[in-house]
This record gives sequence, structure tokens and C-alpha cells, in this order.
Amino acid sequence: MSETIVRSGEDAQRRLRELGLRASYMDEAVHAGVEARRLRGEFEPRSAAGLRDWIARVGKLRSLIVAEMNWRFADPQNVPVVFDPDSKTALGVLLGDNRTGNQYGKDGPRSKYPKGKAVSEGTAVRGGDSVLTFDVAQPNGRTQLTSDELGEMDLWFLVTYSLTVPTDDGKRFEVHREVSFAEPIKTGSYITRWRERLLLPKQTFDPVAQPYGPEKPKDIDVYVAAK
Repeated sequence: MSETIVRSGEDAQRRLRELGLRASYMDEAVHAGVEARRLRGEFEPRSAAGLRDWIARVGKLRSLIVAEMNWRFADPQNVPVVFDPDSKTALGVLLGDNRTGNQYGKDGPRSKYPKGKAVSEGTAVRGGDSVLTFDVAQPNGRTQLTSDELGEMDLWFLVTYSLTVPTDDGKRFEVHREVSFAEPIKTGSYITRWRERLLLPKQTFDPVAQPYGPEKPKDIDVYVAAK
């Protein structure tokens, strides 16, 4: 297994551009997620804020890339991705841990939840220069994509980790992030190793209220293995 390539600063920005992406897409997606998190209602479940954040982040990220770069988007086995059929580059979103965006640790982030078949096949090493034929995209860019077809692409993730940090005058909400390319995993496993990591500066926001305390992964992990 080769050593992880870690890029930061202008080197990370340059690599993003090579992939056909821009850091501003990540900025706006994270901002949309945090703003959606603030809409949490009094009677909603404790996990609602995080779920709303994820939905808004996925939606904003895909809408920007489809509109500006003419990529397509799909949900193979309910894994939302946006992809470029020409370069065979795909981008999804992933919740990480406190190693997200950290260049000093030995390892990169660990996915918050185990991943299913689509991500397992998406992280597999490509078999060669295969030619993929996709269904004609709808006017908004949506198309069909199987997990096998995803496996013929390089699957990257916008990885994020959110936390509330005490400050001298109160608190702030931080989102640590990176765009990274995972090593292959088995179905039902966590992502723990990475082929390449592009570290991005953390984003900071005014504090986000959590009236019932932080979400606990054990309480909201609903992973179900495909049969």
C-alpha cells in the first residue's frame, strides 16, 4: 500500500483545478449545510440538524458543479454523487472525524459510518481504460449510474467534521474539511485510509444551537447491509 499523498495550500487548490473542481464549491456547500442546520425545530429528532446539514450540502455542491462545469449527478444505491463522464471523476460527501483537515496526524480521517456496496465498488482500483456509456441526462443533469459504473471512476469525497469551539467571548462553530480519494474498502467497512488528501482551510461560523446536546453516533447509525 503506497503512502498517502497530502496536499495543502496552493498545491491542494491546483490539484482541485486538475480535477475540474474549485474550492469555492466546497465553501458554498458547507455554508449551505450550516445555515440549514440552524432551521431545526423544537419537536424534531435530535439527528434532524445534522441530516438537514447533509441534505443541503449535497444539494448545493451538486447544483454548483452541474451548472458551472456541466457534470452530471446520480444516486447509485442511494449514494449521492456528481461526476464528469469524460474524466471519470466522481465526488460524494462524507462525514469524517477529528482528523479531518489535519495534516499532522499519521492517518487521515475515519468515516463516521461504515459504507455499503456502492462506495465499496466506487473506491476499488480501476480495471483499465474502459468506455462507459451513460443514459442521456435529464435537462437538469440527473442520470442513471450503477455501482459498477461508479467503480470505473475515481471516487473523491468532500469530507467534513463539525464541532463547537469555546472562545474568549463565547463559542464558534467550525467545519474542518478536505477533498480526498479513499483506498479500496470492503462492503460494510469504514474508510480509514486514503490515496490522496487535499486539505482545505476550516470554515468558522457563529455558534449553532444544540438544545438537546450533541448527536451521538450510536443513536443515529442506521446502516443496513444490502442483501
